[in-house]
Amino acid sequence: MDAPFKLHWYSNDETRPPYGETSLISPDPRLITPIGFPPPWEKRPWIYGVMVVSANGVTAWDRKSKTDDPVWFILGQNPLRPERLEDKLRVLYLYTFGDASVGAQTVRDQEEVVLDIQEPGKEEPAFSGIYHKLYDLRLSRGLPRHSRNIVYTPSGRDLDFSHPIFNTRGIQTIIVTTQAGKDKLLAAGAGTKGIEFIVAGKTEMTPGNLIAAHEKLFSDYGTRYLDCMGGETMLNLLHQAGILDEVFVTITDVVVRPEEHTGVKYIVDFKAAGARLIAEGGVPGSSWKVQRWRFNER
Repeated sequence: MDAPFKLHWYSNDETRPPYGETSLISPDPRLITPIGFPPPWEKRPWIYGVMVVSANGVTAWDRKSKTDDPVWFILGQNPLRPERLEDKLRVLYLYTFGDASVGAQTVRDQEEVVLDIQEPGKEEPAFSGIYHKLYDLRLSRGLPRHSRNIVYTPSGRDLDFSHPIFNTRGIQTIIVTTQAGKDKLLAAGAGTKGIEFIVAGKTEMTPGNLIAAHEKLFSDYGTRYLDCMGGETMLNLLHQAGILDEVFVTITDVVVRPEEHTGVKYIVDFKAAGARLIAEGGVPGSSWKVQRWRFNER
């Protein structure tokens, strides 16, 4: 019997298996609906973003404090709802395809974030039997056990090197920054953490520099699929560079009151931006939606 939090696609145009597999693989068909991907590009990874959005289109706002977390609020604050469990498990499953990236502001805002199948101290009891299957799926694809964690920071400012993303055993962290940013980070102690750098420009991370950085991820690190977990600023930069290939969007039933916040950000009109809705689904009986919007056809 399927788990009550299993994703069901109501429409789905992408069924190609990655990595030369002959069919789509679910590490546990009771829990996980398999997801297909096109092959990576010739010189860079296939890049997909992951977002959550409220019922009235809000994606973020300026935090009043560390506990004023837009994502936590938009996801309904109850981690045991079937829809919330589906969203979390899909995020973990998406880590089985390659490496993962995040913007520096997200690292600053989320003091414990590590982009890995099993974040230290955040094990979900409902997933107790699935973690090792997700890791095994990565290994069967010739990938290292853990996703590389790529952190984008054009400026190189205000990164705390005591953060778990720089100190978790088995996690290789790569910082994509400018030469000026690298110099600043090394002066702040990055050199003692085994962090590797990809330099994307001297002082400015232009679209061309971002493209070159991801080509280096492809050629030097073997990254074939890259899961960008945001934030929104970084997703926009990748889109402006033309290398954000698609986005997985979770639309919740939470209504945000914009007047209660400052700096409110809204979801883009994907269709107007040239994207195509290639899949839509959710948990049966729920008003939450999971949509997959593709910018670049392959």
